[in-house]
Amino acid sequence: MDYIKEKLRSIKIKNNSLKDFYKLVKKEYDKININIKDIKFLSTNEVIDTNTLTNSRFFSKEVLNYVQKHLVNCLVINCGSKTQIHFFTEHTPNNMTEDVIGILNNICKIVFIMRRLFQNNKHLKIQYFDCKLKKLFPKKKGAILTENNCNSGLSYVTNYYMIVYRREEFRRVMIHELFHSFLGDYSLIDVQHNKNLSKYFCLKDDDNININETYTESLATIINLLFIMLEKGDSIKKLDDMFRNELAYSTLVMLSILRHYGYTSIEELKRVKGKKCKILPQKTSVFNYYILKPFMLINIDNLLKLTLSGECSKKFVFSEMSLCLNAFYQLILQNFENKPFQQLVDVLVKNKKIKTNSLSMVFYKGI
Repeated sequence: MDYIKEKLRSIKIKNNSLKDFYKLVKKEYDKININIKDIKFLSTNEVIDTNTLTNSRFFSKEVLNYVQKHLVNCLVINCGSKTQIHFFTEHTPNNMTEDVIGILNNICKIVFIMRRLFQNNKHLKIQYFDCKLKKLFPKKKGAILTENNCNSGLSYVTNYYMIVYRREEFRRVMIHELFHSFLGDYSLIDVQHNKNLSKYFCLKDDDNININETYTESLATIINLLFIMLEKGDSIKKLDDMFRNELAYSTLVMLSILRHYGYTSIEELKRVKGKKCKILPQKTSVFNYYILKPFMLINIDNLLKLTLSGECSKKFVFSEMSLCLNAFYQLILQNFENKPFQQLVDVLVKNKKIKTNSLSMVFYKGI
């Protein structure tokens, strides 16, 4: 990853808006006032809705089997007056460990910050499964990446009910799902723009294309980074270097996916008249999560300016104006056409030594 980070230094990255974003998040972080009360311990069987989990495409059988075998206890907590957390764990009340308590505190802190950023005070139910299974590439090269390889959470949007089911990068997933739950990207859920993306890129026109996921995942990655910095007490002086680590890691995972599927150039993902198109196989939003994100991060100033503008966004809830939906779609295309970055990707993807087996979406996990 250090090699990628060094190569990225040749590309100019504007990040003044990132520094402003850091100050905004820090302002809310400094107001954190956690009030955990009414703690109960129940057995998982008393709380879990097995039918709902079994019927969800995002909650795999492997994860469900892990939950039923290991996470037999449930800690029910009211984090403030409007958030109830079901914390599924292998621990009993008498052997709670510091890392479990730390995760619980972090969840409450993240909810506090996100509520303030979104100005949302709706009742929210969160189920967190402290599952230690990690997201990895399939052993067989070219095998389709599925929800089990890529996903760690789900939200029942408008119901204010969300689930996070891996300890790995739980902070980022919590932030990502809170974007959905607080309807921050709801206006970006648009069938026509998803269809347009499949006409521009080599993608099958199906429900695995979701431009809102590119918005949410990119910002969740940034807020995760800022939250971990603030938890560690890091100053804003470290922001540029830590951001570049995150960008290098996102690039590394993207390169690994491209190589997994046999792509030798990022341009092969674009539809070109008269040329055969190699469709990216996906059973979840791989393109929006992994491929587009580094292009959004390397153009972070453009993303944050659009996100924080009064015209297109109010407290991170993307505007319903068609003008803003079009603006974000055009931003995706504009960012993808970053020629210096495309050229670097084409060089790096041919280097077989640059690879990772992890499909975690962030470098800074904080655990």
